[in-house]
Amino acid sequence: MRRLLERRVPQIVGLYVAGGWGFVQFVDWAVEQYQLSPDLVNFVVTLLLVLLPSVIWLAWRHGAPGRDGWGARDGGIIFVNLVVAAGVLVLTFAGRELGAATTVKLVEDDQGNVVERAVPKAAFRKAVLGFRFENASSDPDLDWLRQGFDLAISFDIGQDPFVRYTLENHPFVRDLLGEAGFGPEANVPIALRRRAAETLDIEHFLEGVFRADGDTLEVTTRLYETRNARPAAEHTYRGTDPLEIVDRVSVDLRTDLGIPEWQIAESVDLPAAELLTEDREAFRALAEADGAMASGDVTGARASAEQAVALDSTSAMAHVLAGWMSFASGDLAAGRPHMDAMARFDWRLPERTRLAIRAQDQLFFRQDPEAALRTAGYWAEVYPEDPEAWKTLAMVRLQGLNQEEAIPHLQALLEIDPTDPDGTRWLGGHRAARQRARRATAARRADSERHGEPPRHRRHPHLSGESGGRPGGAGGRPDGGAAGLRRPRGDRTSGPARGPRRRGGADRRRGACDRPNGRRPVRAGRLRGVDRLRPRTGGSSGGGVQGEAPVVERRGRARRPPVADREFGADVRGRRLGARGVGAPAAGQHRRPRGPAVELPGRLGLDPDPPRPRRRAGRPGSRP
Repeated sequence: MRRLLERRVPQIVGLYVAGGWGFVQFVDWAVEQYQLSPDLVNFVVTLLLVLLPSVIWLAWRHGAPGRDGWGARDGGIIFVNLVVAAGVLVLTFAGRELGAATTVKLVEDDQGNVVERAVPKAAFRKAVLGFRFENASSDPDLDWLRQGFDLAISFDIGQDPFVRYTLENHPFVRDLLGEAGFGPEANVPIALRRRAAETLDIEHFLEGVFRADGDTLEVTTRLYETRNARPAAEHTYRGTDPLEIVDRVSVDLRTDLGIPEWQIAESVDLPAAELLTEDREAFRALAEADGAMASGDVTGARASAEQAVALDSTSAMAHVLAGWMSFASGDLAAGRPHMDAMARFDWRLPERTRLAIRAQDQLFFRQDPEAALRTAGYWAEVYPEDPEAWKTLAMVRLQGLNQEEAIPHLQALLEIDPTDPDGTRWLGGHRAARQRARRATAARRADSERHGEPPRHRRHPHLSGESGGRPGGAGGRPDGGAAGLRRPRGDRTSGPARGPRRRGGADRRRGACDRPNGRRPVRAGRLRGVDRLRPRTGGSSGGGVQGEAPVVERRGRARRPPVADREFGADVRGRRLGARGVGAPAAGQHRRPRGPAVELPGRLGLDPDPPRPRRRAGRPGSRP
């Protein structure tokens, strides 16, 4: 100990501790003054503690009077201590926000004015799932307090933008409890409550028990952590006014959730009686109306809400419930006065509740989607953790048929509440429609690649010449082609032909037969009769007209090809139709046999091989 005193180790360490304590107090003041993260104080304390070994070593080595040299051992020990300190800080505070707890934004409010708002960062926002309190007394007349405490706590704690309070009547929680066999009045086990909170990705859940001792109520609340289902805090309250008890529950609940003290001290915290009603009977009617609405009893909820309005006409929430239930009953005219009264007394509502009710009033009652979009947008900007804000935005977009603009709102909704049935259904329907559109686009692209051009530029077959002509028409060809003639399969040109139309095989044949040369005019007329009887379908050969044999050009002369009568299975020259093609001679038969004339029903008989006129002498290949 004497050597420690000689080296002044206690004095140096004491100065370090005192200086560190003063620095911690300064950081704590800065956190309260500038709304910084509460974890910043813990970070500073941890840093001072992990650097204490270096301070002790330096005091031992260099605290004695006189000049001491700096050795390699000193540098090595300090370096190791700094590495260990950095590792401890990273492991302890990784992922934590150490800066400001809020973000200042310039946003446009629901009235169109640009205002400056401080929005809590996501790392500092807390969420809690509240279950209805259990009635431990023997008086069933107090059962309405189960829904009453739930409603009042949600309104009171909803004034704090750092807290999101989810009720037990959430659709997923209600379905989960119903599948497990627990009705609205049953007491839910802790394991099932934890499962509901874990599925909704909520860090804490709250339960409570109340009993009556004469006019005095005794309420016990327990806050559980979802990750391990262990109680995080427990409080007991006694009083005669349930709304006054709710005020104390709200303050303790925010403290237990870890809300900064400066936020609790500076945030708006009106009494629950100012938010709902100061009349106890009106509060009971409100609780009964809210419970009936949660269970789907529209008639009972409307009757209880109108009773609350009769008991306290200045209660904005009573008018809201009466207007909603009138709208749900199909009586829009009866609900309109209640919504107008709500607009006069909406100063009694918390801001987020007021924005939610105003947006729904503008959307459903006033039929003003532009105003509803502006109100819901401001609501989502100031309270980005509220899933109802994003759902309302998506609803307005979908009603305006702006599905693409609704997608980001639906994604934000499902990121906060992945079990929301409306968001899941809407986003799933949009994705299914997009998949169908992608499949249709892929099919059109494949068709385009197969045909060589986009399908939307290809005309109808009757207009593009890809099918046979219509009876009595020109084959659907705008250039006035011959009736019954098809355009070759390789020609996909659509629209009017540019320049002179190319003659097909039949055109060339008719042009050759029209020359006044022997019996050719007669044969041409008979050939046209055969063409009119020939079916319009059939394969093509050599790029010519379908159903015809290719035309053979010999030394400038057009030879008439054999024309097949497909209906009777023989061509007009009597040749057998076989595998060698249309008009091919049978095996062992002369290439140009002479056969009997073929009689076509209702037509003149054609001489298959009439005598040819004698050719005049001339140069080979000269035309007659």
